[in-house]
Amino acid sequence: MMFETYLKQVDSILNEIRSIAKEVEVTENVIQIRLDAARNKILRLEVYLNLATMSLAAGERCAFFSLASASNQAGSGCSRTCVNRLLFRLFSQVPSSLACSA
Repeated sequence: MMFETYLKQVDSILNEIRSIAKEVEVTENVIQIRLDAARNKILRLEVYLNLATMSLAAGERCAFFSLASASNQAGSGCSRTCVNRLLFRLFSQVPSSLACSA
């Protein structure tokens, strides 16, 4: 009779341990998904910063070449066009979902 009581208690403890282990696994998966989402957001930000840097470099290059040639009358138009394109690219490509949310 006592043996059956102990067996039931051990079985109950074993079921509780399995339940807790399953909860830990589910929590671990949820945390992994959140970490993946944060990593993806950081990578997306890096891509947008690289795009902005490339746009800025292209604008500077165009402005440098238009300033370097003093005989070129269309130089100021080129630099204005480059600056306008740069500003348009910077402000049109950064999505609002990039804002940090805690």
